[in-house]
Amino acid sequence: MKYERGYYGREIDAFDSWLSRMISGGRSAYFLNFMFRQLPDCRRSGKEIMKDEVCRVYATLVTREVRRPRSSGSQFAMPRFFGCPDFPVPKRDKYSRRLVVANEGMHFNGLLVLSPFGRGELDPEHDLDAEPYVRPDGRLERINVTPVEYGSMAHYTFKAIERGGNWDDILILPRSRSEISEGGSNSLPNN
Repeated sequence: MKYERGYYGREIDAFDSWLSRMISGGRSAYFLNFMFRQLPDCRRSGKEIMKDEVCRVYATLVTREVRRPRSSGSQFAMPRFFGCPDFPVPKRDKYSRRLVVANEGMHFNGLLVLSPFGRGELDPEHDLDAEPYVRPDGRLERINVTPVEYGSMAHYTFKAIERGGNWDDILILPRSRSEISEGGSNSLPNN
């Protein structure tokens, strides 16, 4: 199901096309929904905490899929992640009191695309909702994982952007080598 084309409709269509090509090329894709415990009240700091937690999860899972993630020869096998913060939309009689209370329902949606050339040690449907990804004392409460079976789910993942969100909120992993060397948030483990 496609949403109404907003200001960023063409860009999201490009993501959709790119993801669809990766999936048809043999990669497996998963829709990830990151749910958090109560975060600070400031929306901007909450988004940054969410991004940091998603980067931490990615840095952990990449070591299960790629032996030397920093080497240039491993780049074709790297998992890809695309996501952004999202807010709930009103649904008839489907309110979960817990969702509404925690962070006003703000969560993080993303697409994880695994390469057929990876090590294959990660099973997102079974592994991502346990330690070390979700820590008992951490800010991340759970990760809901759904295999992408039809299409790419790009429009659903970026629905907050289509509804007028900030394009700068989109997180794309792995980060480029220049972003990592500039001292930004590191999303790859050291080897």
